[in-house]
Amino acid sequence: MRKAAARQALPRSGAALSPAEIAQAERLIAAGQGGLARALLQAALEDDPHCVDALRLLAVEALSRGDALAAIEPARHALRLAPRSAFLQMLVGRAHKAAGELDAAIEAYRRAIVLDPQRADAHVSLGIALKAVGDLHGALACHQRALEIQPELPAAHANLGVVLASLIDASPARPGDANVVDGSDDAALDSLRRAVEIDGHRIEARHNLCVALARRSLWAEAAEHFNAALALDPRRQDSCIGFHAVLMRQGLQASAREVCERWLALNTVDASTVEVVGRLVCTLLELGELDAARPWIDRAVALAPERPDIRHNLANLLVQSLDVAGAVAQLDLVLARTPSYSAAWSVRLMCLNYIEDDPLKLIQAHRQWGARQPLATGAWPAEAAAAGHAAAPRRLRVGWVSGDLRRHSVGYFMEPLFAARDREQFEWIAYYTATREDEVSARMRTLADAWVSCDALNDEALAARIRADRIDILVDLSGHTADSRPGVFARRPAPLQISYLGYPTTTGQPATRLRISDPVIDPATEPEDGAEQVLRMPRGMFCYRPDIAPPLSPLPALHGGAVTFGSFNNLAKMSPQTLALWARVLHAVPLARLMLKARALSEAGVRLRLLAALADHGITADRVLLAPWAGDLASHLALYEQVDVALDTLPYNGATTTCEALWMGVPVLTLPGRTHASRVGASILGTVGLHDWVADDADGFVTRAQAAASDLPGLANLRAELRQRLQRSPLLDAAGQTQDLERLLAEAWSRRPQVA
Repeated sequence: MRKAAARQALPRSGAALSPAEIAQAERLIAAGQGGLARALLQAALEDDPHCVDALRLLAVEALSRGDALAAIEPARHALRLAPRSAFLQMLVGRAHKAAGELDAAIEAYRRAIVLDPQRADAHVSLGIALKAVGDLHGALACHQRALEIQPELPAAHANLGVVLASLIDASPARPGDANVVDGSDDAALDSLRRAVEIDGHRIEARHNLCVALARRSLWAEAAEHFNAALALDPRRQDSCIGFHAVLMRQGLQASAREVCERWLALNTVDASTVEVVGRLVCTLLELGELDAARPWIDRAVALAPERPDIRHNLANLLVQSLDVAGAVAQLDLVLARTPSYSAAWSVRLMCLNYIEDDPLKLIQAHRQWGARQPLATGAWPAEAAAAGHAAAPRRLRVGWVSGDLRRHSVGYFMEPLFAARDREQFEWIAYYTATREDEVSARMRTLADAWVSCDALNDEALAARIRADRIDILVDLSGHTADSRPGVFARRPAPLQISYLGYPTTTGQPATRLRISDPVIDPATEPEDGAEQVLRMPRGMFCYRPDIAPPLSPLPALHGGAVTFGSFNNLAKMSPQTLALWARVLHAVPLARLMLKARALSEAGVRLRLLAALADHGITADRVLLAPWAGDLASHLALYEQVDVALDTLPYNGATTTCEALWMGVPVLTLPGRTHASRVGASILGTVGLHDWVADDADGFVTRAQAAASDLPGLANLRAELRQRLQRSPLLDAAGQTQDLERLLAEAWSRRPQVA
């Protein structure tokens, strides 16, 4: 007899389920009231074990609650009772597919098609299952057949787009074609777009369209559809992450932040959602909002202490917050737990340059990283290099790999070299690894023989592109900084690989055999300091070309009554030893003030930490001027109107900031150390003839600062003539510096059998 609950839910008559009872069961299943539905259906089966509708709906109910195994038997039982039903064959296929039994699902879908060849949804389901087992061409044929039967079937369009994208993914890369983007082509996009046009509420189709658009770098359209996808399902995490990514690629950090914050407000913040927290933290760090980022990163660490990316974010925050040593400690913890997390290695090595003045310790750390690099595949033996690359007379092809050919120190120093190069003897190809470009990138595009945007190419694909381009000399302009590609250099795609400019010491990369420096930064009397042999540009390794030339201001101390020392270097360079030395200067010149400018100083918490650090050395806050962030170059340079003497940082000297200060008539006082990074100031100052501004030791640094502060007429005269001195110096001699660089490159190429 029927159970009382089922009988009360809906009276019925006869052995089979009535249409009303079927509708009732379907409503209960749709409402998530599976228990009541099962009671009704099982009662029906007690009356009639051969009730096909009851068996069918039991299978549907089991699938609705995610119990695929429980769905298989009632679906198969129903099919045994009605073997000519294409629908029941489909239901059996669905149950097997949900249970992960793909071969059984494929067999069931094929039988459904035999029973009803015009059933378009059966072709789609078979296509989905075939794709899942890797038969992409079979899946393609299924979806195409479904569209022949039902041209406006959105599921067929959506899945056809996914299969077309997967076929591009699976196809061999076309060497040398920088425009090939994995996972997308016009046909795939057309199919996905059509699916969304037909049925805009298909969340999966819209999400797949978003992904395909992003992979084709169609950022604005991808953002539009991600926004629509989140409107359909505001809690979908992968749509939030995708939307955030495309906004960041467009430089819309504020909007990306808003997306993450809005999503987190709708969802529980726990270990399952910590990925979105991490994205928010990265965005806040890029915006320079360190105080806002700190509680989020602390929360993420508490939720997922084992995740390396979370502690990596914490390290990045600490680097910008006057705690480089703390950042190194976090990265050490990451690498102890996850030694394969490559990003942490590079950030750790970069951090050591900020605080380590012992060159042997730096060498050891970089060698430790280098020892983990795989042996280069497709390497170039000396004889192969000679045969394959120098057989016919032609221009020497030089590839420059960097994400910093933009408004960045590397871009500022490389642009004049690109402009002055010898186009008859050399061919310069830029491999740009960052995601966004700016006005400097736009100019450098026109100066290069070729410009390859590489952010969509993985290391293997980029190495293949470089080999296809037959690059002779590949130059690493990034080392272990942001957007670097050490994995490309590890594959050794060029016969000769060199490190230059963008990283302040050995990279430790075994496949990179030379490093360009100069006699002051890396004296020939010193032993080689790492994996690379050192090539020395005779007149200094830097070439500077100012973008603008604002008028020089009078010496501020002449009307301000006291000397203002200053530094506009980033906060990571303001090491404990730097602050201690600057404090000695301020004690030696009691009326002097110290003006500091850094992006992180826009944050209240950072300002307090910096003032507290100086207070530990007896320097009160009234003697310290903290300048706000100036985004445009003119405003930035205008702040030098308030500075009489610039103080260099140690052990990581300024480079661009030193050049800018000198250009604005402000002399820079530096104290060289024993590492590459700590001797950059001495190199630049020596290049422009300011040898007396290079101190021998800390006492000499303080004495020289005192002397400058007591000779205001001398400072005023130097301020007035310093720009002309720069213009006459090798530092601004783009033609001469480029000739020196290209001579080094040509000589290195000619003796490559000794180094390759």
